[in-house]
This record gives sequence, structure tokens and C-alpha cells, in this order.
Amino acid sequence: MIETSYGPVDPAHCHPYIREEIDLLAGADPFATQRALPDRLSAALAGLPDEAIDFRPGPAEWTVREVLAHLVHSELVYGYRYRSIVAEPEAPIAGYDQERWTPGTPERRWDVATLLDHLRALKEVNVAFLEQTTHEERARWGLHSERGKESVAALIGGIAGHDVMHERQIAANIAAWRVAQ
Repeated sequence: MIETSYGPVDPAHCHPYIREEIDLLAGADPFATQRALPDRLSAALAGLPDEAIDFRPGPAEWTVREVLAHLVHSELVYGYRYRSIVAEPEAPIAGYDQERWTPGTPERRWDVATLLDHLRALKEVNVAFLEQTTHEERARWGLHSERGKESVAALIGGIAGHDVMHERQIAANIAAWRVAQ
């Protein structure tokens, strides 16, 4: 078992990718990390021109705008997973192909402020839900169609670490854009 501030996480309920995201959290409070993300991103993106927001560092890499759209999508998907697992423990939970979905969605064209507003609202709803779950509910797991068992506790750390990973990606994109100038 992995002991965390939000309860024990069973490694058997952690796909290696989720475990990497939990490790990225580095023991920080997952709820505070998630709630502060929109403000941290807003500060990092303040004053940047659209050229920076839409700069693609490499052929297969996402722009800042696409990363923000991905973060919004992730909140929708994870919010579904949390609630699905709490409501129906050990039941199947659907996966989806983020790599195929993100480039085709309208959100990838939204302005930064709109994306951050959506992210902030979704974070507030999801974090409030998670904070009110009990340790028994957090220990519940569902069977992800692609990753196997995922518990609510694993997903709590996973999504917060996922946020950290993409926040770093955005910082790297901005740095690459500045170098290219």
C-alpha cells in the first residue's frame, strides 16, 4: 500500500501511468494542487500573444491551447470515472482515446480565458466531490477498459500529478516559443 494524505492507495489499482502521475505529485496535497492549477496557469500565460499559445514545439506535440483543452477534457473524463466507481464499485469504466479526441474538438479553438474558466469550474466541482468521499469510497475501484483496475484514491493522486505534468509541458512550450523568437 502507498500511504498518502488522502488515504491508502493499492498499487494493484495503479496502471504504471497512474503511478507515474502519483509520483509527480511528490506528496503535495492533491486537492490544493488541483484547485490552484487554473490560477497558476493564468499567471504563466498572462500577456502571451496567440502566437505563443498556438506554437507547436514539434510535429507531434500539442500547443498550449491544445494542452488546456486536454485538461478540460480530462476533468470531464475523470469526473465521470470518480462518480462511476463510487456508484458502482468493481464495474467496468469506459476509456477513450485522448490522442484522437483532442485535436478534433471545438475546445482547441477556444480562447485561453474560456478554457481556464471551464477548467476552474470543473476542478471546483470534482475536488468538492472528492473531498467529501470517505476512505471506504476512495478504496473502491472500477475496471478501466484499457488500464485495468483503478481506484478513486489512485485517481485522486493521478489527476493531480497529471496536472503537474501538463503544467510543466506548458512551461516548456512557452520556453521553446521564446527560444524560437
